[in-house]
Amino acid sequence: MSDDFPFTPAFGPAKTRVQCVDSSEKLFETLRQRTNQTTLPLLPFEILSEVAYDSNDELIRDKVKV
Repeated sequence: MSDDFPFTPAFGPAKTRVQCVDSSEKLFETLRQRTNQTTLPLLPFEILSEVAYDSNDELIRDKVKV
């Protein structure tokens, strides 16, 4: 991959495996901090579903899986 951000800049750099792991861990911690349960390694569906909405709070249908 020649792109430093193959997913999105919001995910973080992921050109190498190490960068991808670091970025995914940072993203998980960011999402986990939005919940009240910082001791559990789980994310409520409500937090995960937020990625399906854009900055105008409109549903991005391509991100929704049935």
